[in-house]
Amino acid sequence: MALTHNTDLRNDFCDEVNASINVNPPGSFILLVGVSEVATMVLSNPAFDASASGQMDLDVSPEPTDTDATGNAAPVETFDFVDGDAKVIFSGVVGTDVTLTKAIIATDDIVKLTSFTYIATQ
Repeated sequence: MALTHNTDLRNDFCDEVNASINVNPPGSFILLVGVSEVATMVLSNPAFDASASGQMDLDVSPEPTDTDATGNAAPVETFDFVDGDAKVIFSGVVGTDVTLTKAIIATDDIVKLTSFTYIATQ
C-alpha cells in the first residue's frame, strides 16, 4: 500500500507552498531550456487561491504574462515557481506537469499562464 496523507495535512502543505512563493512578493513562474530562462511571468500575491481537497488553483486574475520573452530556438523543457528572492520553491516538467500551446518560444513572444493547479501528494 502506498503512503497517503489526510486532506487537512495536504491543505496545510498547499498553504505552506503558497506562503513560500509569496516571500518578498511577487513570486514568478519561469520557463526554462536547460538552465536558460525563456520567459518569466510575475505572479499575484497571493499566488494561489485558498486550498481545498489538497489542491489549489493559481490566481490568474490578472493572467501572469511576459510581454517580452527572452525566447530560445529549443523547446521549453522545465519550469520553476520562485519566490520574490528568486529561490526555487518547486519545479516541474513541461508536457508532464504543465502544458504549453507552443513548445518553442521566440524572442519577444507574449507568453501567458492561463491556469495551473497545484496538487499535494496524497
